[in-house]
This record gives sequence, structure tokens and C-alpha cells, in this order.
Amino acid sequence: MSLFGRTGVSTARAFFYLLNDTLEYDDDFICGAMGIFRMQNIKEPLTSNQLITFPNPSSGIVQLIFHGLTGNEILVEVFDFLGKLVLSKNKLAQSNTLQLSLSDYNSGLYNVKLSDRLGNHITGKILLNK
Repeated sequence: MSLFGRTGVSTARAFFYLLNDTLEYDDDFICGAMGIFRMQNIKEPLTSNQLITFPNPSSGIVQLIFHGLTGNEILVEVFDFLGKLVLSKNKLAQSNTLQLSLSDYNSGLYNVKLSDRLGNHITGKILLNK
């Protein structure tokens, strides 16, 4: 079972089916666009070049939902509050989502930057609270 609850997935599918029954369903993206999360309720839909991090604050494992990047190979960079690069890794995204582990890092505010191969990037903040 994914982090998206069964009720949220069913609601999103029903809503999008009413709007357009020819849509291909991508549960993670549709639920994210609807703001349906089990850990955090985000009321505004994703817009272009947007990054949602949840849970936020986090104790270590963070889900990243993004829109506006091309391809599935994403460079993830994490910076501490002083701007020092503390993590840089290429990850393969599944349906515009990534999971990031910050369990080995100290509590604090971190900036995350996602970049695609074309040089497009989006940024967000993660509050790590252990």
C-alpha cells in the first residue's frame, strides 16, 4: 500500500472519472494534484514547477511530489541552512514522486533542489525534526 490511503485514491479516481472518463490514471499524481494525502492535507493543486514535501516536518523519510521536470532521472540535492551541499544523488522517479531518506542528518531546516537533464529545477524546504 502506498502512502496515499485507499479512500483518497478512490475519491480521486471518482472525481476525475466524472470530469473525463478517458483519462489515464496515475494514482500518485492525481492524489497529489487533489491534495489527498494521509499524512498531510494540501489544499491547492500542483502547478507547473512545484514541489510538495511530506510529511513536513519529518523525522527522516520524506516523500517528494513534483511537477515541471522532464524525464524520470532526477538529480536530488539537499543543502543545510548555511547553504552547504549535504547530499547529492541521482534518483529514478516513479510517477513524479521520489522518496528521500534524511535519517542520518541532524534536525534542522534543509533546502532541496530537484533538477532534470535539461537543466530545469524546482526547490522546496524540509524541516527535519527528530
